[in-house]
Amino acid sequence: MKPNDLRFPKWATLCIVSFLCASCMAVIDSSAIDTDPSGWRNDQPCTLEWHNEDTLAKKELSLFLRYDNRLFCRSIPIRLQIVIQAPDSSSLTETVIFFPPEASETTPANTIHETSRKCREQINLEQKGTYLFTLVPQEQKPLQGVWAAGISLKNNSK
Repeated sequence: MKPNDLRFPKWATLCIVSFLCASCMAVIDSSAIDTDPSGWRNDQPCTLEWHNEDTLAKKELSLFLRYDNRLFCRSIPIRLQIVIQAPDSSSLTETVIFFPPEASETTPANTIHETSRKCREQINLEQKGTYLFTLVPQEQKPLQGVWAAGISLKNNSK
């Protein structure tokens, strides 16, 4: 028997490593809805539908905003209200605060940026069916420069 006969085939090693890497990756689902970039008002709620089949997995909920350079001019935090309505019509309402991003002198003028804010960790969507996530800006004046708002749900492995 030659020493090379006992070697593990390279293709088998590659398959095992690929499988292990894929099994450790977090599953992230996200959904976004367009807003009025000239001024998203508090009477213009954005509602996203989320169909849930997995009632056991713990998830991490984040909100995100896509915005242009007009948002850099703000000096006060951005307050968004999120209402989560379960398939049985029960709901949860809370306010999430985004702090305005800092502008950079090297930032191109017509660039779309994205920022996210973690809302909840270890949540469990306990019911199968369609959840509604409604996002509403809590500002007196229209929120200028926001192109889209959305949610991101990441399966948590904790």
